Amino acid sequence: KGLDHMCNFSDYVYNTGYEAGVTSGEARGILGAIDLLREEGAGEEDIRVRIMKKYSLTSEQAVNYMNQQVMA
Repeated sequence: KGLDHMCNFSDYVYNTGYEAGVTSGEARGILGAIDLLREEGAGEEDIRVRIMKKYSLTSEQAVNYMNQQVMA
């Protein structure tokens, strides 16, 4: 039971940090990858699928990163 609580807490911390605008090295790497793929002319759907596979993201997370990049 305690472990479930810790998992939920870590999810909460992750989600809260993510929504506040993540600036971790991994996030910068993902945003950089999105930028490079766009410069190379990759389509938005292709970018979404590629970053999902590369960084083990859900579709929603990938879209959030892509939207964050647009607004950066």
